[in-house]
Amino acid sequence: MPLFRAPFSRRLLPLLGQRLVVVDPGSRCLKLVVLESTLGRARLVHRQSIDLQEEGLLEPEELHQHLETLMPKLGPHATAVVLPQHRCIAHLIEVPANNAAEANKLVEGEVMRLSGLPESATLYDSVRLKPFGKYQHPCWLTFCRAAEVFEQLNRFARPAAEGADAAPAGRFAEMATTAQGLLAASQVIHPKPANAVLVDLGANNTVVAILVHGQGVFATSLPLGANQFTEALARLQNCPLEEAETLKRSRNLLAGEHAVAGLGKVAEKWHGELQQAVAEWLEDNPELELSLAALPVYLCGGGALQAGLLDFLNSLSQLRFAPWPGELDEEGDWPMEQYWVAYGVGLQALGKYPRPVSLLPTDLRAADRRERFWQRLQLANVLLLLALFWLLALGTWQKAALLSRKDKLIVQTQAALDTARSLDRLSRRLNAEYEQVRPILRRQQQTAETLQTLAALQAVRTNRDFWFVLFADQASYFAGPPMPVTATNLTNVTLTVAATNVPPSRREFIAELCIPQEGNAMFPVLTQVVSELRRQPLFARVDVLPQERRRSLVDPKVVISNRFFAVAMELGGKAPPKPTPPRETKRTAQWLRPKSERSPALPAQTNR
Repeated sequence: MPLFRAPFSRRLLPLLGQRLVVVDPGSRCLKLVVLESTLGRARLVHRQSIDLQEEGLLEPEELHQHLETLMPKLGPHATAVVLPQHRCIAHLIEVPANNAAEANKLVEGEVMRLSGLPESATLYDSVRLKPFGKYQHPCWLTFCRAAEVFEQLNRFARPAAEGADAAPAGRFAEMATTAQGLLAASQVIHPKPANAVLVDLGANNTVVAILVHGQGVFATSLPLGANQFTEALARLQNCPLEEAETLKRSRNLLAGEHAVAGLGKVAEKWHGELQQAVAEWLEDNPELELSLAALPVYLCGGGALQAGLLDFLNSLSQLRFAPWPGELDEEGDWPMEQYWVAYGVGLQALGKYPRPVSLLPTDLRAADRRERFWQRLQLANVLLLLALFWLLALGTWQKAALLSRKDKLIVQTQAALDTARSLDRLSRRLNAEYEQVRPILRRQQQTAETLQTLAALQAVRTNRDFWFVLFADQASYFAGPPMPVTATNLTNVTLTVAATNVPPSRREFIAELCIPQEGNAMFPVLTQVVSELRRQPLFARVDVLPQERRRSLVDPKVVISNRFFAVAMELGGKAPPKPTPPRETKRTAQWLRPKSERSPALPAQTNR
């Protein structure tokens, strides 16, 4: 039964979240750390320590069988392995800045020079660093014998599982050194130190790494470890090693009432070796102007669990020892001191460390890249399917919205048609009623205009020597017989009026007047009469009718021949308007009619 079952989404898309098991082998304990990366966020989910002596797993075959039972319980995962620092060499060299080929050649030559082995017998990796001190183009180089790497890989390799229910065989994601794990894990120290000494106190060895400007510049392994403290305590107390290990973790045996004489000398020796390694490196890099007091020492590893060790070491010299940060989660009550290296290698394997140095063989790196490529391809396919599904859903939603909008428009159109039909009926009814009243309004307006015109003519007649002999509306006047064709009585008249043919439909009155004066004396009177009538706001135009338009309606006995004239007075107001029918086309008329009355020649609805 797996201890950690992966969610279905992660099994469907491994790139959304991956699980990594980091194995940190030691001479006494085997540390296992399980990390999960979900959408780029790394999380520690499990840590476990296997005591090789207590479990009786000192032989490689026994350890391999135990791991074959344990690893499937951790679920599908990739594997990263920590390579002990004493099995490799870390070195800092200067390389050309812009010539990659020459830099690679220099790195290969340095590996062969320091190892004394052919290129095929070694594995190495390098990474460029930022300038510091005397180095303008530094390169961090790590190499080891290829046999050391393959020995560790074969030790923890998982054979392919058999059966449908068995967990699939994992893949190797990383092989990094203890110093690389310390450097990567230093990112979680808060505040993150710029310059520091990172120390992992293991069972038989102590790994020292130095940070300068936030990057690793030195790493070494000292042949002193926590087992020397345990063996010295067992010898001084005359007790078994297991009892001595428990005793040194539960009590402060370096100072105080439980102090054991002679144990402090072992701590002083270990401190002296560490201080000497750091001091020698500072002497080789005087340009940095660093001192022992300026480099805080962060201590981790199984030996850091010894009670009172940090306080005792701080009392020995200028080096200031401090513990690493506390636990990263609240699950479990085990301290993290002995798991920081494995945690750092896990961060590097998950791509959370900016300057990784990996000793994983080339074929395994290629296999890991292929695995990641297929995971990305699978993710791309799923994202494409999701995008297509989203587009399909969006298109469906748009079509549904259009259909809903069309239904609303149909309802609104039907309501508008009903309203238009009601308005059309009301308009026709109003026009019919107005058509019945309009003749009365027209007669009233005509009566009023007639009275106003008579009043205007009466005002013009005052104190003048002429008389009106006829007053008629246009229709009545032009209904009479035409005037006989004779010489016009307007010969030599200089009036500035226009003689136009007025259509019979004009609203105007005709008045004929007789002027008794003779010759040119009668024309000023006629002109004055016309001018005064023009000033009346009632008339739009006042003209003297030409001879050819006049009618013979007046009795010759009441006029003087060739001394009477006709004046046309066109009214300026408007007659009562005719009813205005609704402006509609044939198709609009079809729509306004009820369905039962529509013509089959015109369809009720046209789709465009």
